[in-house]
Amino acid sequence: MQVKAVVQLHLHSLESRGIRPVTLEKCEWELKQFVADFGEQEIKEVTFSALITWMRDLRKRDGTRYAHASLAGISKGIRSCFKFAEEEGYIVGNVSRKLPRYNYKPVHRQIASEEDIITILNALPAFIEHRGRDVRDLRDALIVSFAINTGTRLRNIKELERKAVLSALEHPSLVYTSHGVDNIYHVYTEGKGDKMLELRFSEATAELFREYFHRTKASNPTYAFVTNNVLANPIGKATANSAFQRVCEFAGTPIWLSHSIRKANVMAILDTGADIKTASEYVQHSDPQVTLVHYVYSNQRRVDEAALNMMEKRYAEAAVQSQMDNFFKRSP
Repeated sequence: MQVKAVVQLHLHSLESRGIRPVTLEKCEWELKQFVADFGEQEIKEVTFSALITWMRDLRKRDGTRYAHASLAGISKGIRSCFKFAEEEGYIVGNVSRKLPRYNYKPVHRQIASEEDIITILNALPAFIEHRGRDVRDLRDALIVSFAINTGTRLRNIKELERKAVLSALEHPSLVYTSHGVDNIYHVYTEGKGDKMLELRFSEATAELFREYFHRTKASNPTYAFVTNNVLANPIGKATANSAFQRVCEFAGTPIWLSHSIRKANVMAILDTGADIKTASEYVQHSDPQVTLVHYVYSNQRRVDEAALNMMEKRYAEAAVQSQMDNFFKRSP
């Protein structure tokens, strides 16, 4: 059977499972170029060598579109398609199993400083008020507040559904802290690979959601965050990034985007004394090793602090040893 026919059957199979349209579109994108280049070929004749060479050439064709993260997605889409073909009996043996499942090379994104995040949080009320609580300013402040609370990815912000947030607002959880009793809200949304994510946000962010939803309820949108000119349309990537840019410029900090804040949240959780497993569960990685490699070991500040602590400890122990040696030398 030809590759294009198998891919079409695979996508129909995914659709019949009831996955969300946005996830189906993502799967189609992951397999689009594969079909364009291999579509007429028999799937049982596709070799591992041909697959890996083709994937390496993708970046040379278009280094912007097929960046590291996109190549990882394409690899995942191909493996899923070949697994389907094997299960349905179209192939015997799955050559895509040998494709790299995950690149453990750290993704070099800067981490937002804790001082800047606090400055941004403090600036949000003034940012909302500076043009009379304009709905765009309210939305952008809410996007940033939600990102700081949850540490979620940009795509989850864009695809967050209004009904999921409304459900969360109706069912807060009480948490006892050193400062007293606080509300925390749990909202569920779809993450990578159809995995459901549980995101947590505070009462301050909940208040912004209530006001924003009240002011946009006339259009009855599907998504939580909508464009300013057509209140029924979901925001795009550029609009979401613009929210971070506008708020950070107003606060007088460097422009920190969602992933920099996500990394900062992991570091802040670890600094409270939590273990790596807790931090990994917070960002909902599939394995704590992913958190270690991409968030902790790639954090230059944390490595510098560890090295400095090691050196200070050794010098302190050396000083104690020197004092002990001098004491015993003076003893009769």
